[in-house]
Amino acid sequence: MRSILEAPPTIFLRSEELGALHCKGRKMHGCAYQKVYVPMTETGFYILLCLRKEAHGYSIVKQVAKLTQGELKISPGTMYGSLSKMEKYGLIRFVREEEKRKIYCITDLGTQVLELEMKRIERLYQTMMEVR
Repeated sequence: MRSILEAPPTIFLRSEELGALHCKGRKMHGCAYQKVYVPMTETGFYILLCLRKEAHGYSIVKQVAKLTQGELKISPGTMYGSLSKMEKYGLIRFVREEEKRKIYCITDLGTQVLELEMKRIERLYQTMMEVR
């Protein structure tokens, strides 16, 4: 399985295209751009979805399997690699350690990215239903 950073190409959006999404950007050709992982992989999407409540990696694996009726199984390597990269890019944050398990939660930036991805998926679904 692919991690969030192995997703389809990262899209760079202009600040005005992001609307309420504000984070540190970088300059490209004189315009401010922010790095946003849209579209996301299923794995990245479900990790952020699960981290709306505090959780550790293993509980996320179990919750994703339940949400997808076992269709998506996240391996430990994919899970912990994704958590590490998501934390590095500010989408999630470490909260505390309990019984040698790291507890994470989604950040404001992660919530905004998740909402952007949900809107994208809703738009795809609506388009699909219109052309059926």
